[in-house]
Amino acid sequence: SPVEDDEPLSARFYISELGTFFGMMERSFFGEDERVVMDVTLAPWNMIGLVEMTEGECTGTLIGPSTVLTAAHCFAADGEIVSPPVTFRAGYSEGSEVASSEIMGFHVPAIYLTQDHSEDTFDYAFVYLSEPLGDRLGWMDVGPLTDAELAAYSAGNGPDILQAGYSFDEPEYLTGNLDCPFIEVTAQDFLSHQCDTLSGDSGSPLFIADGNRFRIIGVESHSEPQPNAEFDLNLAMYAAGVVAELQRLAAEAGSGAPSRPLK
Repeated sequence: SPVEDDEPLSARFYISELGTFFGMMERSFFGEDERVVMDVTLAPWNMIGLVEMTEGECTGTLIGPSTVLTAAHCFAADGEIVSPPVTFRAGYSEGSEVASSEIMGFHVPAIYLTQDHSEDTFDYAFVYLSEPLGDRLGWMDVGPLTDAELAAYSAGNGPDILQAGYSFDEPEYLTGNLDCPFIEVTAQDFLSHQCDTLSGDSGSPLFIADGNRFRIIGVESHSEPQPNAEFDLNLAMYAAGVVAELQRLAAEAGSGAPSRPLK
């Protein structure tokens, strides 16, 4: 497009077909790309799916019969809903899915829409399905780490953290990590970790085995550049905030307020 002044434009050219990530992208992998392709016909991977918006796609996870957890920035920006979610495709792979449903509504925390977005906190959202896919596929629980689990991570032997999403370089497959290094839970309610993730993984779950079930402990949000460090800082929203918002919505529903707010 036309340039209005004499200032030169700078850009970096990437050829995705080369299969190698340069510059910013290589800093998203902590040493080597350790992602693997998941079998979407099996639990818990079939509970994860593609959230399709009017423009763009993200990752989401069933956390109830008809409720999916994802990231707020997938369809909200600068205090507004810019690309509403339309369809959830559970266990998506190569153009087909295990099950799908239209999205009948969604909820973004009010504080996410009104906050100073330089902080990028409260980056989670719930979408509500017209079909109860969770009754067929199951769903994951959501909950923060226990004191014992946090102590175990500090000692270097905490439970394996799993993650999977639809990375932009492999959008037709569910790829992820089977043992992400845990860093810390920050004062801003972020879960800092070293899962190998890219754009498209936004909204994907970080979860652990919890008996015969699975518990989401974080929702992938964003990476923060660390130019003086070897790698960038990878951040997920910690599950404690997600649980608090679910409890607030449940309390509103009990008082007669809408349980599935539409934005």
